[in-house]
Amino acid sequence: MHKQLYGCIDLGSNMCRTLIAIKNTRTPLGYNIIKSVSSTAKLGDNIKEEYISSKSLDRTISVLQNHASILNEYNLVSVEYVATAIFRFANNCVSVLDKIRETTNIQFRIIDPGEEIFLAARGCSDVMPSTLCIVIDMGGCSTEIALCQNYGNCDIEIKEWISLPYGIFSVQNLQEYPFLSTASHKILMEFIYRCKKYKSVIPILLCRSGVMTTLCTYMCKISYLDGTIMHGKIFTMPDVLIALQDLSSMSKKTLISQSFISNRKYLSKTRGSIIFIYNILKLMPSNILITANGGVREGIISMLCK
Repeated sequence: MHKQLYGCIDLGSNMCRTLIAIKNTRTPLGYNIIKSVSSTAKLGDNIKEEYISSKSLDRTISVLQNHASILNEYNLVSVEYVATAIFRFANNCVSVLDKIRETTNIQFRIIDPGEEIFLAARGCSDVMPSTLCIVIDMGGCSTEIALCQNYGNCDIEIKEWISLPYGIFSVQNLQEYPFLSTASHKILMEFIYRCKKYKSVIPILLCRSGVMTTLCTYMCKISYLDGTIMHGKIFTMPDVLIALQDLSSMSKKTLISQSFISNRKYLSKTRGSIIFIYNILKLMPSNILITANGGVREGIISMLCK
């Protein structure tokens, strides 16, 4: 029987993620992973100027050439290339995409925030409660939040969604508890108000991100990153908020000295994201939080395999 292999590259503001999978309708997401590769590209490290620098682009092209060579090792039925928030914000996105196409022969499709959160939610649907759930997907340049209905078998419906212009790069230097801009705070509070019309208490699912892995690793007291442990882990919201407060209040010296995570330099850079997520979660009508080691690329493969 011919094996149906599918692949994708998810190019985000911070990470470049490639996934190769074989179709398997007996699994929750419809596939088995054959190869998974993630590389730090930091394409959006100058996004404050709304401009992708030549240095960032060159670094990203080098990463993409490596990921493309991996895809070429497999006889794939279909491949999808998607780009997210950085290309929605950057003024020079057209020239950057042209340069990427010329040097790597990859034509990326820019997805809007609605499709991005849909794919992220679908990619985590195997650990999503079979009810209403608020899904949070924090990227390098934006954070998408959606109220989702999970009907099972990867059938996800987005009831409500918002996109906030805050991501890893824009919050990485936060040292205190500053909150959102007036406009973003209004968007968030209106979203919460609409969610409460569906149900008064709704579980939250936090997609794969630096803050998710830091939080989960800290609360589980493990010294390594294990996706199988993090995927579908359930915590009470009071415990989550206490853990986030603990992490955000640590001095840099204390943070680096912690033994619960191996990548200590990475942990110290995640502090701003911890503060940001804390401010979001404390307003949510939720009593539990579920961590998921999945996101956009898993959602893409799930769509290709359906």
